[in-house]
Amino acid sequence: LYDNFNCKSQEKTCNPVYENYCIDHFQNGNCDQGCNNEECGWDGMDCAGTLPEHLAEGVLVIVVLLPPQELLKTSATFLLKLSSILHTSLRFRLDDQGNYMVYPYYHSSRIQKRELEKEVIGSIVNLVIDNRLCFQVSEKCFPDAES
Repeated sequence: LYDNFNCKSQEKTCNPVYENYCIDHFQNGNCDQGCNNEECGWDGMDCAGTLPEHLAEGVLVIVVLLPPQELLKTSATFLLKLSSILHTSLRFRLDDQGNYMVYPYYHSSRIQKRELEKEVIGSIVNLVIDNRLCFQVSEKCFPDAES
């Protein structure tokens, strides 16, 4: 049996000509039409204009194996790529003070050690799913974060 995955549908990806530009200009408040598509994460909603939010119920919480400071340095790439994979728009959830809800994820050890500082091995990331542009092209958008 030989399977070179040629039967699997090909996922669309952000045009390589635009991708770095789209990452550099993701969620910057200016609409870039070349980035305003599902594959490029809808330009971080910069082109949504006056369309009302269409948020999925709940919060998507994921663990990413990058410490928070490293993840936040690459936040545009992270959000664009994950938005593209999920075919909708994502953004970090904000707390009451307006800070991103991205928290350290610590290594859990069964052996109790006396440590001055726990080892941070990743980030717990709280995301909001905004379907307003997803619903412009599809009916297969996330109704809630658990879907």
